[in-house]
Amino acid sequence: MAAKDAKNAFGMMINLARAEPVRPAAASVLNEMLGQTTIWTQRVLSG
Repeated sequence: MAAKDAKNAFGMMINLARAEPVRPAAASVLNEMLGQTTIWTQRVLSG
């Protein structure tokens, strides 16, 4: 379930990034969120 939620969050972030031109500050926040999500997902999947 957690992996599915992470995948959904990842998809939403990608869609948000594609949907409109992202200002540099927003892009920076998005990249940070993406990095944190990736780290969290790796921790969850590695148990």
